[in-house]
Amino acid sequence: MTLNHTQELNNLLSFVVRELADDNRYKTIVEYGPLEINAFSITFWVNFDGACGTSSIYVKIPKVIFYDKSKNFDSPITEADKDLAHKEFDSLIYLKENWDDSLGVRFVQPIDFIEKYNAIITKRIQGKFLFKALKKITFMSFLNKKDKQTMLLNLNNYGRSLRRFHNKETKASPFDLKE
Repeated sequence: MTLNHTQELNNLLSFVVRELADDNRYKTIVEYGPLEINAFSITFWVNFDGACGTSSIYVKIPKVIFYDKSKNFDSPITEADKDLAHKEFDSLIYLKENWDDSLGVRFVQPIDFIEKYNAIITKRIQGKFLFKALKKITFMSFLNKKDKQTMLLNLNNYGRSLRRFHNKETKASPFDLKE
């Protein structure tokens, strides 16, 4: 990590602390995780000490990297990066306001957006990732009755949650194949 890189990261962390200053859960940074770079973002977690003990957030900087090794934390933020971040943050806000999580299917909860760094701040999630669990299933493990019941319940809840979400915005309309 270069000196400039370390300084920029520290500046971003200072912005995060200022943005969350009114929330007593996020008073002092205890530790933060390593930068993780993937195809469309740079991410890291941050643990805070606060009124409720330790609270964790996740910082995500949407960035169109798509495996270009020359793009990193120090790379300039492009218009495409800004567009990606705004659309993702708006989607998270929409889901927060419109998703029924009564069946246990939840999405990350947005907290704030730091324009200068194109950074989305969310609550750090703790839980089981349905699609990771699906990928791990082998034919033999699916024969295990308990694994099968758990997976079918999770898929059922996911499907029911999607249906509830789509029913909120669905309206009857004509469909013409000629158009």
